[in-house]
Amino acid sequence: YKSLRISKRTLLRFIKYSRVSIFFIFIIILLISQIEMGGDIVITLFENASNLVFTLLLIFIIAVPTSHYPVYFRVRANIRRRTTTYIFSINKNLRGIKKILRFSPFRIIYYKRDSHSDIKEDMTLNSFQFSVFRRSMGILLFVALIYIFLNTYKTYINHKLPASFLSLLILAFLFTFLVYISFLKKMADDMLYDKTVIEEKTISNFRNVVLSLYRLIVASILFLIITYFVVLKNKWSGISVFTTILTLLIFAITFIVFSVSRSWLKYVYHSDKIELKSEDNAPNYIDDTYRNNIKPASKRILNINKLYWFSDNIIYLRGFILLGALLISFFVIVNKYWQLNHYINFIIVLLVAYMIYYGLFIIYLKHRMYANFTKNDTSFRFKKAWSTYIPHYLVPLFFSIAISSVLLGNDLHYIQNNSKRNYPSKNEVKLTTFENSITNQKKHVFVSAYGGGLKSNLWTMLVLDCFEDSIPNFLNKVRCFSGVSGGGVGFANYMLLDTNSIKRKKEINAIANYNFITLDLTFLLGRDLLSEYTPSFYKFKGKDRAYYGMKQHLIAMGKDANLLENTSFYTAYYHRFYKTGYFPPLIINTISTKGIQGIAFSIPVDNSKKFDSIFPGAINILNTSSKTTLRYLGAVSTTNRFPILSPSASIEGKGHFIDGGAFDNSAILSTENLKNYFINKHTLSNKEIYFINISVSKNAYIKKFIQKYKLTTHAISASAELPAIIGTASATQSVPNYISHKLNNYENFYQIILPHTFSFKDLERVLGGKLDASTIEKEKVLKGIDSCNVLIKKLIQQYSKDSYLKNLVVQPATGRLMSKPSINYQKVMLHHPSV
Repeated sequence: YKSLRISKRTLLRFIKYSRVSIFFIFIIILLISQIEMGGDIVITLFENASNLVFTLLLIFIIAVPTSHYPVYFRVRANIRRRTTTYIFSINKNLRGIKKILRFSPFRIIYYKRDSHSDIKEDMTLNSFQFSVFRRSMGILLFVALIYIFLNTYKTYINHKLPASFLSLLILAFLFTFLVYISFLKKMADDMLYDKTVIEEKTISNFRNVVLSLYRLIVASILFLIITYFVVLKNKWSGISVFTTILTLLIFAITFIVFSVSRSWLKYVYHSDKIELKSEDNAPNYIDDTYRNNIKPASKRILNINKLYWFSDNIIYLRGFILLGALLISFFVIVNKYWQLNHYINFIIVLLVAYMIYYGLFIIYLKHRMYANFTKNDTSFRFKKAWSTYIPHYLVPLFFSIAISSVLLGNDLHYIQNNSKRNYPSKNEVKLTTFENSITNQKKHVFVSAYGGGLKSNLWTMLVLDCFEDSIPNFLNKVRCFSGVSGGGVGFANYMLLDTNSIKRKKEINAIANYNFITLDLTFLLGRDLLSEYTPSFYKFKGKDRAYYGMKQHLIAMGKDANLLENTSFYTAYYHRFYKTGYFPPLIINTISTKGIQGIAFSIPVDNSKKFDSIFPGAINILNTSSKTTLRYLGAVSTTNRFPILSPSASIEGKGHFIDGGAFDNSAILSTENLKNYFINKHTLSNKEIYFINISVSKNAYIKKFIQKYKLTTHAISASAELPAIIGTASATQSVPNYISHKLNNYENFYQIILPHTFSFKDLERVLGGKLDASTIEKEKVLKGIDSCNVLIKKLIQQYSKDSYLKNLVVQPATGRLMSKPSINYQKVMLHHPSV
């Protein structure tokens, strides 16, 4: 019981030594459980059984070093304080082909007791508590994934599931089990170290735990196979989640037994007939008291495993090296062959990147510690390099080059202005040609679309597809498609879709099911990260993650990505316009980092004054030269660059541009400006003008409800200064609200909003305060909310065969990945009366 008394000092030191592991585990939890598309990431993981199995294996692999690495921070601190008898060592007895390592600046470095030290240091209370705490880091990694799965199940299938409580219960069970077998080992070790009274039962108890390891390994493999086939058949379902969590529990128990019993493996899983020694010939590797008092496993068990290898630090760390090499190879491959990212889940790349960067940091740290703390050891010829040259010269030089490269910049994020134009222009639709084609038309429709990632991209295409199916020659009545972010990409994609309705639907479905998020993370932590720090003499030609993200859209549609890669934005529109006889021009909206609106208009307007008369105050990002212009991929990508996830776009002579949603997330302003220009030119002789705005905003849907019931507030919600500032900075509705209100006053203005289920709490959040209503009126509002939600559920029952949706309504998330329930939800909502 004394061992359970943890001092504040011990706890703070543990947090200090394990801060990297703790930080990453919480990053995983926050990234996957708290971001809006976290649920879609988890569901798509279950939609691919191979991805799920790979993730489970990765969790086990990563749990071992995650719980092991904090040891090095502790040993380093203790050596500095001279409170330890541990020393750092390298593998000195290199034989055969391993002798080549003598010429390598990298060696296997580990810590061990000094041969002259008191062996009882391992038995101190602080050492015991630290070993329990650091192993709990591995447990926390398993429980983090269990919580993520349970929380997603709660959100999408069963709201009543106590996900947090169950996760804490599992954590408590695993931690108790860890403490229990750690105590068993401590009691057995104390007895064997003391060597006065040897109680066979005490030793036998922990020996039985060690002996269970091979059974646990067999059970882990068996359950992994079962999970694969269950998920393969049932995809995202209750039985799949249950089986996966059960497998994670068995993995966690196996991890605990392995990590606690590693030093005993050489005694339990070894026969006297085989010589047992460590590669470094440590004199205390074999303890005769242990060997004489621990009964080895049966011959049958010894013949089928070599678990005693893991007691050897060099072999143990060599396993880390092999796994690290495999993970680095995997990461390099997915960065080089970027098309593979579609098939790989976001979680896998996140885990692999964590292990690589954490591992590289530990390698650097261990080599420095060895060089600094073993000054009398001359067996490693690169000690001087690691103690002096690398930290004092090479590392500062690297960071100096990196910082100067970032400050000076390179062409990684440049949108290439090299698509040739012929003058007089060919393969471009002239503005006068377009104006003549619409002069005698009776109806004029201006269509805009909100941003919102793949959610908006899909909703925009689904709505347009419905228009084309239900209204003859609908596109001939449309005067422009103006989009922002996902909405802008949706319009650009729609321009390239097949004109045949059946084929068009297949292409829309292919885009919806494509994984765009993994490429962003892979390049963010890999290829683009290294490229950012590359001096400008190396030319990237603007091929960053935003560029390849746009190529993914073309691949999803089955289009020739290489052809469109070399096609200008003007020419891509020209081909569609003349292929069908007419097509609405595209307006791709972005914003410069100086706060000025940027426009890519698919009809050339090279005269700056004339362009300003159409889009007042905006920058024409396409007319960089009379002889060249931006390519299709580059022009469209400027609107879809959400900060951090996507880099800003650099256009020579124009500036840096980010996601257009930062200015006008509705894209209505551009349609209003184009309409005014046509009226001033007398192109629209008939005044039957309509505005259609396509939106995926949940807030916009709730606002319609607020307008219907004429709701107001009587008290503003309290807010601290910082949240208020953040809210103001991220308010993307100011311009859209103003324009839509203006259009409502004098135009035929319609919003096609994706319906959402919502709560009374959501309502008051959008209102910005407490509802100003009597009890009777409030009950009426609550019934109204319930009616809206029930209607959505009825539509799902009527129009969908998706069992996930029928169990619980799935709310599509804003992001670059959508699960099948999210996709099916949007398709069902096309039947909603408001739509």
